[in-house]
Amino acid sequence: MAVERIIELEELLQSAIQSYYSEGDSSISDEEYDELMDELRSLDSTHPLLQQVGSPITRDLDAKIVHPIPMLSSAKVKTLPDLEKWIAWLDIPEIRLVAQPKVDGLSATIKYENGQLRYIASRGDGVVGQDISHLAPYLQGIALEIPHKEALEIRGELYLPKNTSYDTEGRPLRNNCVGLVNRKEVSEALRHVHFVAYALLNEEALTSQMERLAQLRAWGFAVVEERLCQSLADVSVMVEEYLKTLRETWLYETDGLIFIVDDTALHVSIDGRKVVDRYHHYSMAMKPPAQSRTTQLVAIEWQLSRQGLLIPVGIFDAVEMGGAKISRATLNNVENVERLRLHLGHRILLERANDVIPFVKENLDALSVLAVDATLIPSICPSCGHRLTRSAVHLKCNNLSCPEVAIQSILYWVKKLEMKEIGEQTIAKLYALGKIRHPSDLYRLTYDDLVSLEGFAEKRIENFLREVEVSRTMTALTFLSILGIPLVAKKALIKLSIKSVEDFMAFTDETYVIGRNIIQWKGEEHNRELFEDLKSVLLLTEEAVSDEVSDDKIVVVFTGKGALSRKELQAMAEGANYLVEDNISTKTTLLVTDDVEGNSSKMKRARAKGIEIIRYEDFFARIKD
Repeated sequence: MAVERIIELEELLQSAIQSYYSEGDSSISDEEYDELMDELRSLDSTHPLLQQVGSPITRDLDAKIVHPIPMLSSAKVKTLPDLEKWIAWLDIPEIRLVAQPKVDGLSATIKYENGQLRYIASRGDGVVGQDISHLAPYLQGIALEIPHKEALEIRGELYLPKNTSYDTEGRPLRNNCVGLVNRKEVSEALRHVHFVAYALLNEEALTSQMERLAQLRAWGFAVVEERLCQSLADVSVMVEEYLKTLRETWLYETDGLIFIVDDTALHVSIDGRKVVDRYHHYSMAMKPPAQSRTTQLVAIEWQLSRQGLLIPVGIFDAVEMGGAKISRATLNNVENVERLRLHLGHRILLERANDVIPFVKENLDALSVLAVDATLIPSICPSCGHRLTRSAVHLKCNNLSCPEVAIQSILYWVKKLEMKEIGEQTIAKLYALGKIRHPSDLYRLTYDDLVSLEGFAEKRIENFLREVEVSRTMTALTFLSILGIPLVAKKALIKLSIKSVEDFMAFTDETYVIGRNIIQWKGEEHNRELFEDLKSVLLLTEEAVSDEVSDDKIVVVFTGKGALSRKELQAMAEGANYLVEDNISTKTTLLVTDDVEGNSSKMKRARAKGIEIIRYEDFFARIKD
């Protein structure tokens, strides 16, 4: 059913967004992400996820900043003909487009008032960003004051330059930048992060993008390299030069070009021709084709995950891609290894589509053989020696006592609770000594268990035990969210009305993928044993959940095109003591729409749940009353 697929797409996309923006890693390629987004758009063009830009807010909500002007994105095209179609659609008196690089970093905005820096905020979800003003003294290229008294915003990108001296450990530059900015502790390493400006807001006296960028330079800001294109031929030349030379010469990583109508006075009228939700219509991003490199396969390593799945990793002669030296890339699963017909020494094609983590795209020597070299595929677990089985596209070790699976499970727990004193080597040593087998065993360790470990002096033992003890106390929601159940995080649990251990154990709703994952996890005896064992050593507390709604509270969801922006509608509703949600839920009491006869997924869900549906004009009348 379409509704079930929409829900599944939402879960997949939310998981990918969280991974990309909060952890700096990409769980799927940009192309896969775009395909999922396109499918969601075809099923429900009004879905709120299509309006979300950037990352969900995951840090301290007390440090949030509402953007006075939402930080929206740009729509994307992949070919020059599609870009030309957009230019024709603009229907402007003359072609004057500013071409700028789409810097691959972390979007941020700087607010100045009376010439003084007031705050720096990350883009967040485009409406609400994270206050990162405390990083100002460390970030390169951010002035604490400017020679201008009126309030204004400068928008740009935080990035690590290609020639950085920061140790990236072979990971993409963007991943490292995200990690540095999102750290809880301020670090001197932040001095490696640069700011480059790409837009100036609230400066109405300057009526062109070119003038505004020039003004930013005059104030001493580093500004993206721009070029004015005054014909389709200019646009074509710019795209060609970018692909051939420019993107390699710039010090920042890029994932395309952005073309912006130079005359800022036209921006409002252009945006007025279409609904502005996720994108402005006066700009368009041109995404580059994938970067690729040819290299030679040297080996395949098989790594065990905490679920017992064997993940193949291709080892190859090192190549330079995206500002990092790459010598290994995931091959995802055994089925992919077989599909590629891999043999050692084969020439493989690496691809970095839209500057995400590289992957093995193709085996250039595949036609020279009939099948994969069977000796490259293990039949027994490299950790415990048990015979492997096939589980869909994966090889799997089903031994519940497999040492590596146990170590990875404990490591996952440690990372989730940010125990910095406990690394993988320490866990492996303790496992080898028989001191730990499960995460719960960490809370039973004593001084005597650690004193014999190599490298563990008095101070380190104290720090280790203190860190474990601190992590012992947590909320029930935190506990449930770090059990390692696929797709299950705090937000998902709250959506399913799971706020306590009792709710979790009583849960039986199979409507959503997340719910089915929970039920399947609880159905396995070893998981239930782990669950009870952890409960016996932890101190679980209650957590006040922000979405708690009283019975008489009106919970409203907006859909379709209203006379006001979503931000204005939300402010109006909250001013009338309504609670605003993005999606239809069990708590929703009112759906406001421009078309009460519509058939969007929100409308269908609202009708199915018996939720009141009214027009925007009726909503405004209620607010006034």
